Amino acid sequence: MNNKKFYAQIRHSCQATTNGAIDIYTFLVLEFKNDKIYPSYLTIPSQQQSIKDPINYKFENKIVYLAKPLDFKEDLGTVFTYVNENLIPKKKQNESKFIFRPSLDHYFKRNK
Repeated sequence: MNNKKFYAQIRHSCQATTNGAIDIYTFLVLEFKNDKIYPSYLTIPSQQQSIKDPINYKFENKIVYLAKPLDFKEDLGTVFTYVNENLIPKKKQNESKFIFRPSLDHYFKRNK
């Protein structure tokens, strides 16, 4: 899992300016490096990123086990399954409204 990033969209808003409207997207980001997870919030288009404290994890049989919960307002739990190159938080009800994808492309593809 080292040197991988995963993104989950949590918010989309629109801001009015004198030059028109600007779409603002906020993502939860999980970055795996140096055998730790670096969670953060990422805001686009500003590219502003607020990084939380790193967390130790263990990766076994396509499951990520965190040493402690992530420091997000959103409760994601401490177990993620790795399915089709996505990370999915595993909740007690086995339902999750967040899917962490390996790139932002999924969120910004335009239909032609």
